[in-house]
This record gives sequence, C-alpha cells and structure tokens, in this order.
Amino acid sequence: MSKMIGIGGISRAGKTSLALHLAGIFEKTVLLALDDYVLPKNQLPRINQAEDWEHPLSVDWNRLFSAIEDCENDCDLILIEGILAFAHPDLNHRYSGGIYLRLPRKSYWEMRHQETRWGNEPDWYLDYVWEAHQVYGKPNPLLSNWLELPDFHTSSPFEPAMEFIRRV
Repeated sequence: MSKMIGIGGISRAGKTSLALHLAGIFEKTVLLALDDYVLPKNQLPRINQAEDWEHPLSVDWNRLFSAIEDCENDCDLILIEGILAFAHPDLNHRYSGGIYLRLPRKSYWEMRHQETRWGNEPDWYLDYVWEAHQVYGKPNPLLSNWLELPDFHTSSPFEPAMEFIRRV
C-alpha cells in the first residue's frame, strides 16, 4: 500500500512548487493536483455571480478517488496537492500524513494582487478566498500526522517535508 500525503495551504503558499519538488525526489511517486479534478465551469458552485473554486463542491471527488485507486498499488507515494487537500473526510482518513504551508494574510493579499492569471479580482472575492480557506483548507484536527511549515516565500520547506515523508 502506498503512502498518501496531502499538501495544502492557501493560494500562493507554494503547494505546487513543493509537490513538484517532492515528486522529483521520491521514486515511484504520483502527484495528483486537485486543480486537475475541478468540475466543469457550468457545474461549479457560485458566489456573487462568480465561480466558487474555493468550495469542496467544486471538486470531482469521485474522479479523484478513482485516480487514487488506479495508482495506489503501482507506486510508493501519492501526493495530493491543492487548496482543498484537507476538505474531504474520506481523503483525510486515507492520508498517511499531511503537510500544510501557512501564509500570512498580508502576504497572501499582496501576492494575489500581483497575480494576473485570473484578471483583476475584486477585493470581496480575495476576502472570500481567505475566509473559505479558514473553513475548508486547514488540516483536520483528527489527522494525527501532519506538519505545518512556513510559507515557501520565507523559508525552504523542502528538507522538513522530505524528512516528514520518510518517517510517516
């Protein structure tokens, strides 16, 4: 049976960079990015006329669980990366451990205002992203084996994350 590690944190905390690095270090690793399991736009929940990417209902969980089952016997490590990595109770029960990248609100706010891939996001939406993360994005307290790291921008999480994965 594979180890399965969740990698979560708010937008811009460095989840994808960390996951890609770890996938390149550990042999027989599969990286499943939750961004690849988002429902089609016409099926996404909405908030104030905008797509709500921050809600657990935005993820096709059945497709993700199917992908996990497809690879769990052929690899040693499965990394689940995304803002909602800790949002599904069944996923939390399957994790060997979780890595949470924390990002201060001020840093989040500054980086999201500099980001251009989503266009000019209104402040109400950026506030909503932060609040939704407080509800859905943090590790479940029942997940006994998890590591909280400073954001990617203030220190390198590579070594602590690698050590954590080796010991779980």
